[in-house]
Amino acid sequence: MINVSDVDYSQFSQYKDFCRGKGKDKTDFITAPCGFDTETTSTEVNGEKFAYVYEWTFGIGDIIIYGRYIEEFVDFLNNLKLVLGLDDEHKLPIYVQNLPFDFQFIRKYFIWDNVFATDLRNVIRADMDGFQFRDSYILSGTSLAVMAKNLTSHKIEKLVGDLDYDLVRNPSTPLSDKELKYCEYDVKIILYYIEEQISIYGSVANLPLTNTGRVRKTVRRKCFKNYKEYKKMMDCLTMDVNSYDLARRCFQGGFTHASMEYSGKTLENVHSIDFTSSYPSVMIAEKYPMSRPMEVLEDKKAKLKSFLRNDTLFVCTIEFTNIESILVYENYISESKCDKEHTTGVIANNGRVFSADKLRISLTSLDLAIIDQVYKFDDWEVIELYYFTSYYLPKPIIQSILEFYDKKTKLKGVKGEEVEYLLNKGMLNSI
Repeated sequence: MINVSDVDYSQFSQYKDFCRGKGKDKTDFITAPCGFDTETTSTEVNGEKFAYVYEWTFGIGDIIIYGRYIEEFVDFLNNLKLVLGLDDEHKLPIYVQNLPFDFQFIRKYFIWDNVFATDLRNVIRADMDGFQFRDSYILSGTSLAVMAKNLTSHKIEKLVGDLDYDLVRNPSTPLSDKELKYCEYDVKIILYYIEEQISIYGSVANLPLTNTGRVRKTVRRKCFKNYKEYKKMMDCLTMDVNSYDLARRCFQGGFTHASMEYSGKTLENVHSIDFTSSYPSVMIAEKYPMSRPMEVLEDKKAKLKSFLRNDTLFVCTIEFTNIESILVYENYISESKCDKEHTTGVIANNGRVFSADKLRISLTSLDLAIIDQVYKFDDWEVIELYYFTSYYLPKPIIQSILEFYDKKTKLKGVKGEEVEYLLNKGMLNSI
């Protein structure tokens, strides 16, 4: 690993090969794998929180550079741009493991032409003159440790414990050879991973931006074999602003709340059950909303009760009066998902609602069925209600799932098929 102050820029001339961007993208990209990483410290000064970079590492091909100040990185990129002949139409893709994090530390040092984010501060691509930063984590869907473990053409492990994150460092703090090697290996893993991906896709320009991008491309191709029929079906699945907003409010992650009965305790002889490929099996076996959402305007309560009896799929907003959990040790409703303007008298269990005088929340039919079993309440009112025609997912999507699963199962443990196995396993997980 070379200190940035000792860099001979002529050595980068070997990486001046370009490839043309895909589709309508007229940009030419440097073909060599490239990675970047920062090491940061967070601390408090006079009660105010600060976070800053004390080391950065950059790699391209088999050359790895490090520096201690972000200003050095800015100068390095400016010099590299001149050597490689980079501009708005000729760019170097730089992969960063967890770009949203590192972007916050470098964003004010550059002028950005285009930033693509999937959510607030969740940047997955950022363009500036001559360079395009991409997120390797969202491409691989794995941590650096797992990424290293899954490599087939290189043997490398993420170093663990060689850099103590509890120590407060600054750019002047000396770093040992062991600590610098930790930084070097983090970037090496990215370089090896991108190198393997380029060998699979034939070009850095062909790499999808995200792991799910691989799946979308494959499934779309299968669905579009009968384009007219598929487009006709898709046209029947559109949502208006109100129903889309309601569906967004219904969305929430998995239930991972710690039980207050056992929180802080060590339990012995604990057992668990794991369902193999649970998500794919549910996608094949269960029915899903396969129509436009249809609004119920009259007799909402009676309609909703009939929907529950008939297993009709719906989204709704319900207001409960004097609601209380039947289960003492665990509570299903997330306080953060409640409509704060219409929710009062909440007694919460670490972010979950134990009871409330009045509670308004948007729910799916599955949520309401669960709440009906684990809560008691004096009364409830249906504020809004949309229902769907339910049916199985389109046949091309089901066929895609079965193909990914078939390949993953048959290729597992087969010598020489490690790359193909990991690709199909990733596709199955991403779908």
